[in-house]
Amino acid sequence: MTNKRRIYLLRHGIPSPDYKGSYDILPGPELSEIGRKQAVEAAKWLNSKSIDLIYSSPFTRAYQTSEPICKLLNLQLKIVVPLQEQNNKETLSELKDRITKWWNSESRHISNKTLIIVSHGSPLNSFISIFDNDLSNYRTFGSGNLIPMGGIWELSQDSEKMTSKLIWLAPFLNDFGQPKFNIKINLEVGTGLDPNVAKLG
Repeated sequence: MTNKRRIYLLRHGIPSPDYKGSYDILPGPELSEIGRKQAVEAAKWLNSKSIDLIYSSPFTRAYQTSEPICKLLNLQLKIVVPLQEQNNKETLSELKDRITKWWNSESRHISNKTLIIVSHGSPLNSFISIFDNDLSNYRTFGSGNLIPMGGIWELSQDSEKMTSKLIWLAPFLNDFGQPKFNIKINLEVGTGLDPNVAKLG
């Protein structure tokens, strides 16, 4: 990662519970009403971040999460096939390989840009691992995901210092509209973190 680059990784909002198909085969489920609210709140938080570009998985739940951001920030969405959900025949090594190949190619053209990448739990874990070799000290949210649905992770580098952290949590973390985790949400300052959410140790 080059100097002054900032990347926001947004996991899609909560999908519809009524979907009967496969979650790892296109198009996948649409967002639930709670998921749509999460997307709107994420857009509001990202509005102050001077975003240059936004990329999304082609799955419906991902690009629907992107839509309020594109509208509010006046951005054109770029659909990226390598950001799609991990399929059930794909190993984690294969997943990281496709994410890394895409990033190595794309990053040559976007030095010093501020980006949003909207994708799924496993692909975003793989993306974070490109820059952060030890993910074992982070709190995870269901099935080993570093980012809960509707949450945002920040990767940033200023001069020689790189930071990697969960920076924002959506205010609606389950389909009942109640926080799923015991974490205070403060959208005014753009963070829903408590000391137990950031990197431990």
